[in-house]
Amino acid sequence: MEFPLVELDDAKPLTLPEIASITPAQPGHDHTILLALSNGRTLVTLSPSENFEEAAFVKSNRVGLLRDDGTVDLFADTSNIRPDGRPRQTYAGDINEQWVVWMETSSDNMYESNWRLFAQELDGGKPILVAAAEDQRKATTEFLPLAGGDPFPRLSEGLVWWWTAHEQPDGTFQPRILAADPAGGEPKEMLALSAQLSPVTGGIVAVTLSEAEDHPQTGIVRIDTDGTVTELVRFTQDSEASWGAQRLASSGNIVAMSTGEAVLIMDTSATPIAQIPIPNDREIWDLDVCAGKVVFTPYKPEETDQVAVYDTTTNTLQTIHVPRAETDNYCSDQRISWSQNENNWTSNTIAIW
Repeated sequence: MEFPLVELDDAKPLTLPEIASITPAQPGHDHTILLALSNGRTLVTLSPSENFEEAAFVKSNRVGLLRDDGTVDLFADTSNIRPDGRPRQTYAGDINEQWVVWMETSSDNMYESNWRLFAQELDGGKPILVAAAEDQRKATTEFLPLAGGDPFPRLSEGLVWWWTAHEQPDGTFQPRILAADPAGGEPKEMLALSAQLSPVTGGIVAVTLSEAEDHPQTGIVRIDTDGTVTELVRFTQDSEASWGAQRLASSGNIVAMSTGEAVLIMDTSATPIAQIPIPNDREIWDLDVCAGKVVFTPYKPEETDQVAVYDTTTNTLQTIHVPRAETDNYCSDQRISWSQNENNWTSNTIAIW
């Protein structure tokens, strides 16, 4: 695939009106952690102050909606729904105009996943347990490993989608993508040997994986809600991304992926839009796509001072001046958020496009 080249050095400055922020907690106060943005709401999790005062995680997080004035409307506590006796962290979530979904885990190591996927309607009701990690393994198996990495939930076309390790009849584990009605119902397998998904019009895009040990990436596909799978990109030995996508993000008909060398942008018919090379001393840890715009931070510890925005409508690259920028970016059709290092804690700024 041949991508039109766009250089970071040619980017124009961009200034946006800031409307809200999340600042580091004062001693003895709960920490507010950003999970997702919608056009008028911000999904956060509150981690009790005790978790930052003790050597171990001691109290479960709570999820809620952050108002622009800094107040938080908390959802009901979920720690007693399918408990395993350990406190839970909330590490990922998504939000649209009707639903909120999020993942909780009590795992505190790099090899185990014991996630819980919850959903709640924005207009009320109670949290719904959509699925849990132990449903992906035999009752006699001790834990679910992190094949495919920690699963992140994404809302698209009336469904919540996520990936997870799944135990095979021979006792091995393979990643697969599931989808379910957030209101409840049995999760349905949408594609085996796949992970790292992101919403697009009609369904999602996802990374496909090999059956080989460690499941190396083989390409990117689109999965529609009816289960139709369409190949977009195949990773081969002579392709620029032969070892796969470090990050995958999408929205509408725009798909972006980061490799170790560049951010590549295409549409859902696999038509190349742009290639933005990344300097060798910088990394892309996060990638977001909203309203036809691709957001990323060319990160270098202690030296990052910009957040990049590529507009696929105008084919222009702009950068927001963000001193001490960190790696986390979030966006929606109307809002964008970036993160900064503030005395070794993370702060978030929310602005309007």
